[in-house]
Amino acid sequence: MTHARTPRLYPLGLALSLLSACGSLTPPENETSADGSAGLTSSATDNDTGGTPTTGAGTQDATIYKIQQGEVPEMTLVDLKDLVVTSPIYYDKKSNGNFFVSEAAGGPFSGILVYAYADVIAELDADGKLPAVGDKIDLRAIYTEFFDYSELTLGAGADMTITGAGTVPAPTTVTAADVATGGPKAEDFEGCLIQIAGAKVTAPVADFGEFEVDGVLKVDDLFYLPAPGPKPPADTVFTNLVGQLTYGFDEFKLAPRTCADYQGWDECTEPVDTTTGANVPSTIYEVQMGTVPDKTYVDLKDVVVTSPYFTDSKDNGGFFIAEQAGGEYSGIQVYVFADVSAELATMNKQPKLGDVLTISGQYTEFFEYSEITLSKADNLTITGTGTVPDAAVVAPADIATGGSKSEPYEGVLVAVEDVTVSKPVVDFGEFEVTGGLVVDDLFFAPDPGPNPAMGDVYTRITGLLSYSFAVFKLEPRTLDDLQKAP
Repeated sequence: MTHARTPRLYPLGLALSLLSACGSLTPPENETSADGSAGLTSSATDNDTGGTPTTGAGTQDATIYKIQQGEVPEMTLVDLKDLVVTSPIYYDKKSNGNFFVSEAAGGPFSGILVYAYADVIAELDADGKLPAVGDKIDLRAIYTEFFDYSELTLGAGADMTITGAGTVPAPTTVTAADVATGGPKAEDFEGCLIQIAGAKVTAPVADFGEFEVDGVLKVDDLFYLPAPGPKPPADTVFTNLVGQLTYGFDEFKLAPRTCADYQGWDECTEPVDTTTGANVPSTIYEVQMGTVPDKTYVDLKDVVVTSPYFTDSKDNGGFFIAEQAGGEYSGIQVYVFADVSAELATMNKQPKLGDVLTISGQYTEFFEYSEITLSKADNLTITGTGTVPDAAVVAPADIATGGSKSEPYEGVLVAVEDVTVSKPVVDFGEFEVTGGLVVDDLFFAPDPGPNPAMGDVYTRITGLLSYSFAVFKLEPRTLDDLQKAP
């Protein structure tokens, strides 16, 4: 628990029910539906070359101008041509990709976000076709409004073609008040490349990597994740502040793409290039001791599973891992999205106690609790079996909330000895023992966990040290971890 943690972010794009396995929206040549008409397919065919999509039944030729001015119904499959990519790709926690495109002429209503599923991004990457700033593209996609934010959802790599090099339109100069939330031109420039002349920082970065300019407009670090974005101090004045106008959580925000967009301020550090997909080889020790930045994608090798696999009320999964040498800073919890958890179960790959793993995921601080987020089943490989490190015997007060050893042993298998129940179970299956240490029932849910009486004595309680709602908690894995005094 080494960095301040922002709330968990979820993917921007909508998982559309009419897209089966993110299949191509381009009908294969001569394919017909049951009624004899051309139809949409759920996957590309063997002879699909990935060339420029041909218009089929159910598609509509369109422009971004028409989409953003309300002339195209939501959920329409559209063909757009001669667009220009105006931003790098940025990725969410599940490796879905996002980038902005524009009509070449620019101006109001000219820009929009493109959302691409993780497997589509992987397909484009494998073919060397990831779009870059300045590329001219043709695109077949579904137009949606995701929580009032206009998007084009790309269903397959074959539905996007890079046709050559284009020219990114010059950013339109606007005032911060015009495009801030509630501003008269915010809707006009949603998704567009804009600039604010003489923008002044009126509130520095406080939460979520955002600062404020001219008293009204939030500036976000969207393109800088997973590394922290720029933090200009209060009263910094930019010659021009350039970026894409985005929308999320009911707010319009400006997202500069690189340090070149912070014109007139020379203390910016360039964002990490996430288009390479490169993870940082690391150890749990390095993560927990603060040498790895929050939101970094890491590769952990030869770590051992120290807990059973568990699921929450939304079917998201979790388990704990450790470096085999054990000790302080050796353990961490892994968080698994529900769909990935289900996939692991189908593949018989849900980790078990003692499994040795290679795992790739994003390190995050979730409300100050260190986690590795597993966003793909393929990012976990069980390489063998190993020996779970012995539980470190510690004083209960040392690992209770505020204790001197709570941080070093977060996520680690520990044990406390000769403790007495000082508060029995009242709510949420938790009870308290000597030293103010809370004992929780994480691994027992949904069944009731241990329910000792006031004054009961345990010769030893073993468990993983977790953290939630600002409280450190000991998590016994089974009843065998609770050894009651005779």
